[in-house]
Amino acid sequence: MNTSKALLVLPLLLIAFFAHAQMPVLKVQQAETAE
Repeated sequence: MNTSKALLVLPLLLIAFFAHAQMPVLKVQQAETAE
C-alpha cells in the first residue's frame, strides 16, 4: 500500500467515523428542538 493512498484514505475514514458517531446526537438534538 502506498503512503500517498494511506494519506488519502485515513482522513476519509476519520470523517466517516466521526460523522457516524455524531448522527445519533444530531437526531436527538433535532427531536428536542422540534418539541
